[in-house]
Amino acid sequence: MAAPDLAVRQATAADAEAVGRLLHDFNSEYDDVTPGPAALAERVRELLAAGDTKILVGGPGPDGLAVLRFRPSIWSQALECHLAELYVVSERRGQGLGRALMQAAMQLARDEGADHMDLGTSEDDTVARRLYESLGFSNREGKPDGPVNYVYERELRDLSILRAARSSQRRPSEKEDAMKYMLLIHQCTTPTPRDPEAWATLSTDEQNQVFADYKALDETPGVAAGQQLDSPETATTVRVQDGRPVVTDGPFAELKEAIGGYLFFEADDLDAAIEVAARIPAARMGGAVEVRRIVEG
Repeated sequence: MAAPDLAVRQATAADAEAVGRLLHDFNSEYDDVTPGPAALAERVRELLAAGDTKILVGGPGPDGLAVLRFRPSIWSQALECHLAELYVVSERRGQGLGRALMQAAMQLARDEGADHMDLGTSEDDTVARRLYESLGFSNREGKPDGPVNYVYERELRDLSILRAARSSQRRPSEKEDAMKYMLLIHQCTTPTPRDPEAWATLSTDEQNQVFADYKALDETPGVAAGQQLDSPETATTVRVQDGRPVVTDGPFAELKEAIGGYLFFEADDLDAAIEVAARIPAARMGGAVEVRRIVEG
């Protein structure tokens, strides 16, 4: 039998308020939109009544939850189980509650007749990834050395509605008329004209699309065009040791992480800056765009 503070049980409608609170705290912690604990509690009641959603709660608080969604499989007569949410309050992390919830979730999925379970997490959530991998989950397709699986997602609601919803939930002290962001473009393996061999791997249409995308960015209201930087190999790095400058050839960061360019964007909020960053070709072609707010005053 599990220790009392690691005990996991299946939630019922009577737990809806507690589950709603945990889900609200989860989204609030990671600055995601939430309709509030009361609305979430009502939604939880609806989902539990429908029968294809099961929720586990753990700890005396409860202090954590796992939300499972079930659907019929195409490939067998069994069900498929998707782990929609796994959350443990901050003060209970590192004490085994997440593992207890996951083990109970896997057993519940088997008991419900599922023969497959999937989940998604971010690359930088290394704690969660270690937990999932220790329990046999893999992000490889078919076999241990198979291709890496990717999870793609897209909001189907109007982004302006999402921004309005998020802004309405901010404390008044956090809201400002406009904020300035610097968008740092990490080219990584993105093909660029400065590397003719890599650039040639793109079709003419793809090359023209890159130019068109940057032109559209320059014409976007709020964007102040930055500059493309010369290749990282041409960089010079300066450090001072014992009062004397020490100069080395090459970038401070690794070549694949070096910044290839930048631009500035003035926006109402972070969501608008993210939307612009996602339009930068490097973000979809092997690189990444880092969004940093400019601190003024």
